[in-house]
Amino acid sequence: MAKFIKMRVFFALRIILLPGFFFTGTCCYGFAISLLSPIEVPPGFPSAYVFRLSILTGVHKNVYGLDLGLIGNVTRERFVGSAFSGLYNYTGSAFIAGAQIAGLSNYNSGDSTIIGLQISGLSNVNRGKGIHVGYQLAGLSCYSPEMVVVGAQACLLYSRAKAVAGLQLGLIVNADYALYIQAGAIAIAKTVIMEQAGGILIAEKVYGAQVGLVSISDRVVGFQFGMYTFAQNFSGMQLGLVN
Repeated sequence: MAKFIKMRVFFALRIILLPGFFFTGTCCYGFAISLLSPIEVPPGFPSAYVFRLSILTGVHKNVYGLDLGLIGNVTRERFVGSAFSGLYNYTGSAFIAGAQIAGLSNYNSGDSTIIGLQISGLSNVNRGKGIHVGYQLAGLSCYSPEMVVVGAQACLLYSRAKAVAGLQLGLIVNADYALYIQAGAIAIAKTVIMEQAGGILIAEKVYGAQVGLVSISDRVVGFQFGMYTFAQNFSGMQLGLVN
């Protein structure tokens, strides 16, 4: 385990410190400083930086490395590294190694891989396909309809992912595949393996336990509990006032 952790840390540092060599195949500018786009050094929205500092907002084609912004960071195409912003981070496709943190919103419009944290005050949006190994946290919503989350997706109002292996938590939660625990006032899944818990629970298939006020499933193999429980095909134990 210790060796595995060291390897991950080394890999993340390598991405942050030497991105120009590992991802672009060419040398790169050592830094970029932006006041408010297009007032930037160097000018012209070039690519491949080890470090970008956006005093207000920076806009570049590709960014590789550490990205810091007082208001916002904008990468039109490819971002690789860690990003921290007072308000928002916007990227095309992204490989996040470490963290993507914003006061309001993180928005990745293309396919993305995230290893570590994705945290925002309001929303995390990952529009493309990808995988997130770590924790996805937001004060309002997490929307990753084509992303597999391995770890936790916990957002106050709405949590959405293609699949979650770990914990999915929120007022409303929705995943095609939920492995381990899916919990919310309203929880929706195609397939649940382990446990679905909360208020109104809806799943096509449950292999494990479905525990809520209203529990509805096409097929349950295991345990189903609620004030109202319904399953077309059932194998196991079913407890409810109305079955």
